[in-house]
Amino acid sequence: MPGDHSALQVAPSQTQEIARGHIAAGETVLVVLVGASKQALVALEDRLIIIKPGMMAGASFGARVTTFPYRDIVALEVNTGMRNGVVEVIAAGYQGTKGVKYWSSEPDTDPFQISNCLPAAKKAIASWQPKLESIRESIHAAKSGPPPGTPPPPGLDREQPMVAQLAQLAELHRTGALTDESLPRPRPASSLELERRPPAG
Repeated sequence: MPGDHSALQVAPSQTQEIARGHIAAGETVLVVLVGASKQALVALEDRLIIIKPGMMAGASFGARVTTFPYRDIVALEVNTGMRNGVVEVIAAGYQGTKGVKYWSSEPDTDPFQISNCLPAAKKAIASWQPKLESIRESIHAAKSGPPPGTPPPPGLDREQPMVAQLAQLAELHRTGALTDESLPRPRPASSLELERRPPAG
């Protein structure tokens, strides 16, 4: 079944071409944010892609392309100055970058070169707020559901109330139709998630 790539049309042709090389035909592009120097953030159903073509990204005859599965993203951070700003994807291996400066020429603080940053005009970032919120909702949904591709246990009727489903699972386990090994393991909570939980008691 073909996906919908029409949202890519807002991006420059060079960025579109690079993006299509990282998106399968059956995938749907949900959101595209185009920043400075033809850089873009592309949101798919299960991940974000940041595309950084050209010299400003330190890739004169190519592009830097970084993929962030939603399950690995901790936050989307937005930092703005008087006229410009940066959208930063905080994820495993990509902690918040201290001291990102829009016009820096140092690779460690230059948002044009840092793989998890999208530099843009402050006005553009302000107009992106609804789209950024929809991306945050996709991140939340990916973290609260089972891992992608996890089928429901055999014999489980998802139309029943939660208590009935739990009783059904217990019965399947008791009869041996469902083993401990066949159940998906819960994902360990990140330290950020633990900090947000209210204290017990």
